[in-house]
Amino acid sequence: MNTLNLFYKNIRLLVANRERILSDSRMAYAPGYLSPLGALLQWWKEYPKESHDEDGNPLIYVTGNCMSGSVASTCRVVTPDGKMQKKSLGYWRKSLDTFNNVRRQWRNPPENPVTIEDVIVELTTTGNQWLDGYIGRLRTDLHEAHVALLDKDEDIDNLRSFINALRIERIRDNAYVCLDALKQDFNQLDILINALNRAKNDYYNEKKHNPHSPYLAEMKAVKEDLSTLVRAKEKDMTERYNCNAFIGLSLTIDELRGALHYHIG
Repeated sequence: MNTLNLFYKNIRLLVANRERILSDSRMAYAPGYLSPLGALLQWWKEYPKESHDEDGNPLIYVTGNCMSGSVASTCRVVTPDGKMQKKSLGYWRKSLDTFNNVRRQWRNPPENPVTIEDVIVELTTTGNQWLDGYIGRLRTDLHEAHVALLDKDEDIDNLRSFINALRIERIRDNAYVCLDALKQDFNQLDILINALNRAKNDYYNEKKHNPHSPYLAEMKAVKEDLSTLVRAKEKDMTERYNCNAFIGLSLTIDELRGALHYHIG
């Protein structure tokens, strides 16, 4: 799935997290459709009528020209099933004016804006309930242990135990980051796998129905290139995460996926 399709498919997720995105300039300046993501989110919120079509679909692009007394407008909307459609709207002038009013406010991007892929990963992999609960309970236990040490003036052995407990907390916090990174890697891997499956289907269908097609060689090359990319990504992931103490033993790519589903769901 390319970046724009990923953007279309996740419009609802992005809108649901509007305030979180707008509060982080790195995410807000991620590229949407020819405009910063934050500009679109702000426009959709502040001008709900002008920024949506008659069916309530959000506009992502609007333009128009007046020539010889006639008006030609081109608008693009995203449908609920995550597809982009071209439409012509009677109120395109208001749509264009309001969008330009918002767009002019977005001229100070940060030095390191993230991509739309990064935004979606951030929104879908943080706030993990299982790890949040575990770390929360651990911090409560550590606080109680600290208070007990201060009250009882325990000896150095107990102090070492307390320090070890603090180290455990740090490991768990790092494990959180590790699981987020693992999910991001699998998102990227799945994009490659889906592209490979489509390339395989296209190649074999073309070979079956048009065995002498001049495109077969090129389609086969695309299929093989994607297959190489998938294998390289899987090899890279197994090597990196098998060296990671938070994952542990030597795991296959399927076992890594299973570990991710167990901890994050």
